[in-house]
Formats: sequence, C-alpha cells, structure tokens
Amino acid sequence: MANPEHLMILNQGVNVWNNWREKNPNIYPDLHGADLISKNLENINFSKTILVNAQLNHANLAHSDFSDANMVSVVLRDVNLDNAYLLNARVAEAHLERISLKNAVLMGAGFRGTNLTDANLTDAKFWLTNLAQAKLFNTDFTNATMGYSFLEFLDLRSVKGLETVIFTGPLSIGVETLYLSKGQIPTSFLRNAGVPENLIDYLPSLITSALEFYGCFISVSEADYIFAEKLWSDLKQTGVPCYLWKEDMRMGHDMYKSIDRAINMYEKVIVVCSENSLNSPAVLREIERALQKEDELMLQGKPYEVLFPIRLDDYVLSNWNHHRKADVIKKYVGDFCYWQDKIQYQKAFEKLLKAINKRQDE
Repeated sequence: MANPEHLMILNQGVNVWNNWREKNPNIYPDLHGADLISKNLENINFSKTILVNAQLNHANLAHSDFSDANMVSVVLRDVNLDNAYLLNARVAEAHLERISLKNAVLMGAGFRGTNLTDANLTDAKFWLTNLAQAKLFNTDFTNATMGYSFLEFLDLRSVKGLETVIFTGPLSIGVETLYLSKGQIPTSFLRNAGVPENLIDYLPSLITSALEFYGCFISVSEADYIFAEKLWSDLKQTGVPCYLWKEDMRMGHDMYKSIDRAINMYEKVIVVCSENSLNSPAVLREIERALQKEDELMLQGKPYEVLFPIRLDDYVLSNWNHHRKADVIKKYVGDFCYWQDKIQYQKAFEKLLKAINKRQDE
C-alpha cells in the first residue's frame, strides 16, 4: 500500500510534490498500488519513487522524471509520457498499451516482459535498454535512437519504423527474436544493429527450415544428459529450433525463470523419460509446466499437444508412481531404449521428426 503521507502530499498538486522532493532528496516516496488514474501530473518528479502496481491509466505525465523509479507491474495504459525521463527505471511486467513515449529518454531502463502494444516510441532514446520478452504488437519505433540494447525473445513482425531507427551502437538481437519474427525484420535494421552479413544472407533459408518444425524444449535429468545432448545436436542440424538448458542457459540468469520462459516460448516439450529423469524434481516440474500449458491452450481453443514423452527404459510404463502418470502415458511414448544402436536410434529419431513437423498437422 502507498504511504498515506506521501499520497497526501501528491494530492496537493505537482508543485507542492516537487518542492517537497527537492527539500527531501533522501526520501524515496512509496506510492505502491496508488490509484492515480486520469491525474494531470505533467512535469512531476517521480525519480526513485516506488510505483509497483500503481494505476496511472489516462494520466498526463509528459515531461516527467521517472529516473531510477521502481515501476514493476505498473499500469500506464493510454498515458502521455512524451519527453519523459526513465533513466534506469525498472518497468518489468508492466502494462503500457497505447502509451505515448515520444522523445522519451529510456537509457538503462528495463522493460522485460512489458506490454507495449500500440505504443508510440517515435524519437525515443534507447541506450542499454532491456526490451527482452516485451510485447511489441504495432509498436512504433520511427526515428528512435538505439544502442547497446537488448532485443531478445521478441516478435518484431508488426513493429513500425525499424528501417528508420538511428543507431549509436550495436544491439543484442537473440536467435529467438529472429525465429519468432519469422524472418520479417528489415535487412537494414539487422545490418545496422550489428548482425553479421553472412547470417543475414543465410537467414531466409534458416528461417524457412525452422518454420517446418515446432520449436522444442528438451527436459532431462543430469544422468541422461549424454543422450539429450546428442538429440539436441541432431535436432539442431536438422533445422529444429530447440532448447537444452546446459547448452542454451545464459550465465548468471535465474534457472527456473529461464526454463519457464523457454517452455512458454517453444511449442513442444520433449521429456526424456527414464528412472533417473522421472525421479528428478526439475523434470517433474517441467512436466507439470507442460501440462499446465496444454490446459491453458485448450481453454483458448488452440492446438494443445505440448508434452512429447520419449523413453530410455520401461520405468514410465511400469514402476513410475506419480499423480501425473496417466497424463503422460495416455500419449504415444516414443521409444529410444536402444538409442546407442545407430540404426535403432535413427528410426526413433525419424519418428520424432515426423511428430514435430508442422506439415503433419495441416
């Protein structure tokens, strides 16, 4: 809850608030969850302010200062933030639909997982800005300035103005962004962002190959990692987008959050079923996440076959006692029990490729 004293000062107007902030530079105001809907707060000093879960729909915040503010899960739909400063602001998992951030300074800001649908970011300044996993549907970047920013796990197909972006340094564009965008990113943008020329040349053929198959997350225990590493490598060489935690996890990232994001991003979860894996808490958690995703997709009326079990022994069919067993074995469980035999492995691998080929579902 917001600090009542801080909220009382704010309700006296922007001038009173800004004067109080100037006289008390060591106080970090707490407006956690405050209802500031439709307020005229132009030129407000919200630097270092806690605005977690605050409601600011339809507010006028033009020329305001949000430097170093904690804006996690803030709601800023239909808000005017033109010419605002958001230096080093934390804006993760926030709702910024239809926001106007024209000519705003967003250096060092973190927008991970934020919804920027229909946002106007024309002439905005990005530097060391994290846009990973943001929702950028119809977002307008016309004449924005960008450098050393992170554009990972993004679908850029509907983004406007990428060909007009002004570069002050390279960008980190993840492979996942290239895949999710289905190759529909202006070549000039990729080139100016620092993507290697040879990758740009081969990108159309790589994306076309990737689009033939569903993206796959491989769930496995440490004890079966040799098999999983071989499977991951063979899938990659065939053109299947896939994720294996030891190979694709980024150093320093939260493991559980990274795995949850990967399961959400990739369409299929291949679970390596063995006595080792099915007694691994991590694998059991990933099975649970995959089945939850199936339930969510089914409620949305979308194709919901997410979990693809394959086995290295008979444990899943015979001795495994778990409340999710029925949900797993009701599916056809791929047989890789003889994976060390090249011929048997290749037969099982080809069956798996057929199962994850999108054309089979057309």
